[in-house]
Amino acid sequence: MFLDFLNFIIPSQFPYALQLFAAGWLFSFKTKKRPHFWPRFAAGAAVFLVTGWFVPDVLLAGFFFVPAFVLIPVAVLVLVFMLDTELKRVAFIVISAFLLQHTTECVTWMLREAFAVDAGSAMWMALSFICYTVSYVGAFFLFVFRKDNPIPGMKSWKMIIMGGITFIIVYIVREVINNLIEINDIDFAVINITINLYSAIASILLFIVLYSVNNTDTLAEDKRILQELLRREQDTYEMVAENINSINYKCHDLKHQIQYLRDPINSEEREKYIQKLERDVMIYERMPKTGNAALDTTLANKCIYCEQKDIEFVFLADAKALDFMEPTEIFSLVGNAIDNAIECVVKYPDKEKRQISMRVSDVGNMLRIYIENYCEEPLKIVGSEIVTTKDDKLGHGFGLKSMRYIVDKYHGYMNVDQKDNLFFLTILLPIER
Repeated sequence: MFLDFLNFIIPSQFPYALQLFAAGWLFSFKTKKRPHFWPRFAAGAAVFLVTGWFVPDVLLAGFFFVPAFVLIPVAVLVLVFMLDTELKRVAFIVISAFLLQHTTECVTWMLREAFAVDAGSAMWMALSFICYTVSYVGAFFLFVFRKDNPIPGMKSWKMIIMGGITFIIVYIVREVINNLIEINDIDFAVINITINLYSAIASILLFIVLYSVNNTDTLAEDKRILQELLRREQDTYEMVAENINSINYKCHDLKHQIQYLRDPINSEEREKYIQKLERDVMIYERMPKTGNAALDTTLANKCIYCEQKDIEFVFLADAKALDFMEPTEIFSLVGNAIDNAIECVVKYPDKEKRQISMRVSDVGNMLRIYIENYCEEPLKIVGSEIVTTKDDKLGHGFGLKSMRYIVDKYHGYMNVDQKDNLFFLTILLPIER
């Protein structure tokens, strides 16, 4: 009686919307979320599920595949509203969600036909619950939870469009045949099992192809990042060599000044040289002591370089909790962040504009790295990425890309912003206690 009541009040396609929403949430689990995510999540869920409640029954008209066409664009809009990522990744997540739901539905219907389970019965609900739970949990651990798996995404629109079209064809063929069987009241369980088997296998194969291409794209991107990091390491070596030459020059200059002080000179001249000696030595006295040796080395190197370029670099850092990262990763992450700031301010002749400030602090269970510098050029920021208008799109802005690579590895958060001729970089990293 209760089941009959539920079947009466709940539209036939509403469970489909619930299944799709759960699958979309599953595949977007590791994707970066927008600020105020949970209110966005609640609003997005409400829009999607209300659409799933009302629209399908209005548009069914004897064609069971219509609700999918309604829910696909709604799913894309809802995920764009919730996730701070590019549209290609959202489209890939939507395709993955529809493939998972469709495959699970086909398997469920095959089992229903094999065991002669009546639709809408308690046995049918129990069978559906078991199938969807096993399928979704398995997909989560297989494609999302594992740390060695890349975040779902796709570099090529061509592959996304081809995958989407292929899925739609597979989906329509299955739904049309199932619809014809129901309209003509044909009770052929073998046909139903066969068409669902075909649709499930086609969906699984498409799933494998898309994720294989995604993994290949990710490996290629990783290789490109490593190559660029090696090139940057060469640049860093040259910078360190320049700093060493500067230190040698200072030492040579100090020797001459000490020798000069030994000679009889008046007190005014002596005081002038002593002050100059103090200024030259002061930069080496102010070597960072942040609590992390790798960060100390990185900041010391950048301090010397900023001194040479007449850039004021001010920092306040407590980085004892940063020990969970590899020293090379700290050098690359912080070094690239400061290099980007240096590259921006070094072109300004005005001393007031050649300033960089940095703060590193422990905020709860997060380590916060904040860098601010002057920047007159308006930047095109999409999401949290800077879109360059320069011809060298591979080399320009790669510091931010390599930084994001490291931040994503530790499941952190990175955001860039610009306001009133100031550029802001914020990095949050979960602290491993």
